[in-house]
Amino acid sequence: MTAIIASATAISAKAGPRSSSEIRELAADIMTSGERLNRVVENILDMTRLNAGAPSLKKDWQDVRDLIGVCLRKLDRNLAKHGVTVKVEEGLELIEIDFRLMEHLLSNLIFNATAYTPPGTEIQVKAAILDKRIRLSVEDDGPGVPPGDLQRIFEKFYRAPGAPTGGTGLGLAISRRFCEMMGAIWAEAREKGGLRLVVDLPLGVPPKVAPLD
Repeated sequence: MTAIIASATAISAKAGPRSSSEIRELAADIMTSGERLNRVVENILDMTRLNAGAPSLKKDWQDVRDLIGVCLRKLDRNLAKHGVTVKVEEGLELIEIDFRLMEHLLSNLIFNATAYTPPGTEIQVKAAILDKRIRLSVEDDGPGVPPGDLQRIFEKFYRAPGAPTGGTGLGLAISRRFCEMMGAIWAEAREKGGLRLVVDLPLGVPPKVAPLD
């Protein structure tokens, strides 16, 4: 809120003309701070709802590529300084999910990768079928997490050493609570460094689509 107010005040100040580049920079600061505030509010509201009782799932068959695409567009500004690779296994198209909950869950995982890795690093979003399960993963080649913290990162309000300012420590905790209603979630160190966040969901049997005449 302080950043939003300060940037808006600077734009509206009458202390002489400002260049268009200065105005664009201040507007970008407002947008970034507004998006951060929106994430904080969303996470607090979701945690409040979860503490009041698990919401009922509204599951339907959805295209996994659409799910990933919605999450990436939502985080377009956060991903601007990262390379992004999407890998969806051939033949994996429809998954049975509550789209809103899954979109929030996956967005939290991707945002976590953007927040804890330096600009220029690669983020991978993968979807595959493994042992009659659907496995979604978000991988980065950042500094990773100490082995003793791999489970703690899912605790409420826990923030790893060196975490950037502006967060609440709720994103991964909410993701775990959502995933407990649909499947399983965990974190693991990548072989070449970095962090891998993994979500396992039931595979299910997708509906058959009647051929077009």
